[in-house]
Amino acid sequence: MQACQNHGMITRAVAGSSLAFCPPLIIDRAQVDEMIEKFSLGLNDTLDFVTRENLLKN
Repeated sequence: MQACQNHGMITRAVAGSSLAFCPPLIIDRAQVDEMIEKFSLGLNDTLDFVTRENLLKN
């Protein structure tokens, strides 16, 4: 959640390891693309962190 917020995307943590997106009801394709890009950046940052901290389970 914090990694996404660092890229300007607000998400909400929900039960387990899930995040909720709450885009506006009126959203255009460019905004959806931007949302997915920011989410991707957040996921990549999270993967970098868990790899660096050796938190991945085999």
